[in-house]
Amino acid sequence: MSSWRVRENAAACRGVESVLDVYETRFVAEANVVPPGMRADLDLASKTASCDIAAATGLSKAAAGRLYAVGEQLDQRLPLTALRFRCGAIDLPRVRAITTVLGKAGDATVDAIEWQALSAAERLTPEPLAARIWALWMNVDPDEARAVREENARTASGVKVADNPDGTATLTGYLSTLEGAQADALIGEMAGTVCRKDPRSKKQLRSAALMAFLRQEAWVSCLCGTADCPYVGRTEPVRGRDYLVQVLVDVETLLGLTASPAHLANGTPLDADLARIIASDARWQGLLTEMMSIARADGLVSAGETKCGAGFDTESGSATDESTKDDCRGDDPGGAREIVEPEPDADKPASTTPACSTGLRDVAVRRFVRRGRIRTGGIVPTPQWAPTTTAGVDAESATCLNRIVAEYLAAVERDPALAAGPHPDGHGGFTTPPAGALNYRPSEQLQAIVRALYPTCTHAGCSVPSSRCELDHAVEFDHDNPPQGGWTISENLHPLCTVHHQVKTARMWTPGIMGGGLVCWRSNSGLTRITAPAGIVLTGRRVERPDPPPATAAPTPPLPTEVENWWDATTWWEKNRPEGDVGPTLLDISHLDDPVERRTALELRAHYRDHEETRWARYIHEPCPF
Repeated sequence: MSSWRVRENAAACRGVESVLDVYETRFVAEANVVPPGMRADLDLASKTASCDIAAATGLSKAAAGRLYAVGEQLDQRLPLTALRFRCGAIDLPRVRAITTVLGKAGDATVDAIEWQALSAAERLTPEPLAARIWALWMNVDPDEARAVREENARTASGVKVADNPDGTATLTGYLSTLEGAQADALIGEMAGTVCRKDPRSKKQLRSAALMAFLRQEAWVSCLCGTADCPYVGRTEPVRGRDYLVQVLVDVETLLGLTASPAHLANGTPLDADLARIIASDARWQGLLTEMMSIARADGLVSAGETKCGAGFDTESGSATDESTKDDCRGDDPGGAREIVEPEPDADKPASTTPACSTGLRDVAVRRFVRRGRIRTGGIVPTPQWAPTTTAGVDAESATCLNRIVAEYLAAVERDPALAAGPHPDGHGGFTTPPAGALNYRPSEQLQAIVRALYPTCTHAGCSVPSSRCELDHAVEFDHDNPPQGGWTISENLHPLCTVHHQVKTARMWTPGIMGGGLVCWRSNSGLTRITAPAGIVLTGRRVERPDPPPATAAPTPPLPTEVENWWDATTWWEKNRPEGDVGPTLLDISHLDDPVERRTALELRAHYRDHEETRWARYIHEPCPF
């Protein structure tokens, strides 16, 4: 199918180029017949060209115009996309997503993110791809992206009704992103005003809810037909609204320190300024993230270093300050980790199959560990300076992720056992089940944590929001003997839409959660696909494994004994830095805006930490003075 798909994509590109040729021929013909001193009627030429294409191909005039818009962007502004399309490496729907979003972007923006968009197109379907491009645009030039989105919301808003020949009608509404999220939540809320015995499907109930809104009714009439229906004779609807729209935003963006976009629960990006406006009149709930695994993977801290600051109990790994303890106590602590990870012990051994043991690049993930209490909105500061962007870091992750996925796919092909992840028993490395791990249904807090990590269904190419998905145990839960099956913990849960959950249950496809939250899907027909969670971090560290020597090669001689005393060797810091110089602190690094300077500072900090570790080793191995 892959070769057929490439040929189809290349043929689609030739079709778009042919459409462009027809339009340009009409433009030239119109310009040639115009008398000197008069302007050519290019609008008439465009209409004539669309009629020619419609008559020759059977397409509508609107479809011909859309193809011309794609071809014009490829020919004049998107050379990399045109090249990939011409080679058959990308299909028309993805090309249309790229040209639609970047069609109104400035040349500087196109130059900055076109190659990142193409990288994302290799693993995303058109709708998530468009959302990803908007997020990249907001990182590169938030002011330009905000202006374009406001213009789109102003000019494209409207409602139209089209009659279908099968006795139905299609109602289409064009709203802003936030208005669309509100409408979706309100329709879902109205659809829930019937009892569970109502025979209609969710889709039918949502249609009935929309009509109830249009008729200004307070609820949907229940059609269960039972005498004991709890909604018979009601005078007002029963609604227990918790929130209408959920927006996820980094605290740095909320404080005005960065311009990184916020996101709806399904991953749709929102402008940072709009998120701050919403936050000023909303309820807040913190999601605490654990970053120490990423810091260890990047070499910022050593595996045995104490990461706790003042106010933390390093033995228990829990907060001792009362206000912190109160904030970090979620609805249910079951299934959640502590904020600070203790050192490996008998209850939580280190992974026996880390990524680096297979020669793969380290992959970490920004893991949500605890949900705070719901609080009333606070004061959102107004940025007094231009917030920094994360374009450099984002670009690095975007360009590396496809290569990482390819490396993991190749490793799985060599050793299929890797597809099950580092914990094929579904216990996440625990030897003793944590609270709630033996309950089949995850707590509300654990559900929120998993859905924040995976905004959509984890099957390859699926864009169903995780809020509409079921949480699935990657390693099946054993109802007869829960300790032996997969546990209800974040390391063993991921969202699946109804269709993919059924496919997984039928064992047509089998998932496995790998390092960094990557989900490896294997079908019984031999296909393998890997999807990545939100917040994935590519550490850039990789342990290269040399090719194995041939069978006739002589055995490798043992290393000299002197190498064992590694602390006697001169460190990089001693060779390249003046005596007494100290490395940059994390606070110093956080104040650097330039990605190159920040990366250099991180490398210096890693060298300094190696130097300090060497000095400590020399100290403890010094002979006794008496």
